Amino acid sequence: MKDIFELLILVLLDEEPCHGYGLMERFQNLGFSIRDPSVLYKKLTSLEGEGFVESTWELKGRPRKSYCLTPKGRAHLERCYDDLERTLENLYRLLKQRKERFEQGG
Repeated sequence: MKDIFELLILVLLDEEPCHGYGLMERFQNLGFSIRDPSVLYKKLTSLEGEGFVESTWELKGRPRKSYCLTPKGRAHLERCYDDLERTLENLYRLLKQRKERFEQGG
């Protein structure tokens, strides 16, 4: 499995194409903060280099790149989906255990 940040980008782009700033807003709506936008843009560039996403320039208003998932990216996401789901379940279980310990005073 690739890193979870990368897979979440692919999941969000699978829902709908988006520009970088829009992706940052969507991450924030999910409770994640991206402190350094360059991290997101570097990851998008890497994903584009691997052929998982493609970008086009939106020229209405302020020019900006919009990103969308490619068929190769969707296939990659489908292959990794079970791993991603398992990782999130393990994370949830870990957080639940920690919360229970805190509530018990430990």
